[in-house]
Amino acid sequence: MSNEHWSSLSLNTPYKYGDRITVGAPERKGTVTGFIGKKRETIIVQFEDNPGQSVSIKKDQVIELARKDNR
Repeated sequence: MSNEHWSSLSLNTPYKYGDRITVGAPERKGTVTGFIGKKRETIIVQFEDNPGQSVSIKKDQVIELARKDNR
């Protein structure tokens, strides 16, 4: 049993390393591992279904953002 607690955040919250995101069609979950651009408009993600590959995603493709609670 995991004691990690994740809180959903507004999509306009500034993204941080380690945040968990969900993109749609088909729905995939992944972890933010980096950023591209001065305004960080593109995020680098490692998806749970293929953790060996990093993918760049535009922020407008994200449908859910969550951050681990520090409990």
